[in-house]
Amino acid sequence: MSSTRETDRDRALLDEFLENLSRHAVTAEVVDRADASAAIESELVGAAVGTEAAFEGIDPPGRVTLDPTVEEITGADTGVTVGIMGVAAYGSVVVPSTEAWDGPVSLYPPRHVAVLRRDDVVPDMASALSRLSERFEAGANDVVFVTGRSSTGDMGASVVGVHGPSEMHVVVVDG
Repeated sequence: MSSTRETDRDRALLDEFLENLSRHAVTAEVVDRADASAAIESELVGAAVGTEAAFEGIDPPGRVTLDPTVEEITGADTGVTVGIMGVAAYGSVVVPSTEAWDGPVSLYPPRHVAVLRRDDVVPDMASALSRLSERFEAGANDVVFVTGRSSTGDMGASVVGVHGPSEMHVVVVDG
C-alpha cells in the first residue's frame, strides 16, 4: 500500500509541475529515457547548441553543437540545457551556470529546451533550496530559476542584451 501512495504522490507532484509549466506558456512532455533523444530532436528549431550535461545517458541529436563558441551560442535558434531540478509549485526549472555555459545556452537562443529527470521534481521552493544547499556548500553556487518564457521578449528594441528565450519546452525523462 505504501508504494501505491508513493506512486500517487509522485504522479500528483509531476501533474502539478506540468500544469504550472503550462500556466507560463511552457510546453512539456514526459518520455522514457529510450525516447528522450527523439523528443529533444522534435523540439529543435534551426541551428541548435547544447551542453554535454543535458544529454547524460542520452544520445544527443547530431545537429546539436556541443561545447559551442560564443558566436555559435549567440547565433543559435535553439539552446538545449539540463535542468537540475524542477519546482512543481512554480513550474520553474533550475538551470546551473557552469563552465559549459549552461546559462548562456539557456538565455541567448530564442528557443530553450530543458531536459529534466522526473526524479528531480521537488514540491516547493523550500525543498529546492534544501537540495541546492549541498551544491552551494560544495562551491557551485550559481543557478538560474527559469519560470516560463521571457516576458521581456516582446519589448523588442527597448531591451538590450540577454533577456531570455521567447519559447520554452521541457523534456521530462522518466527512468
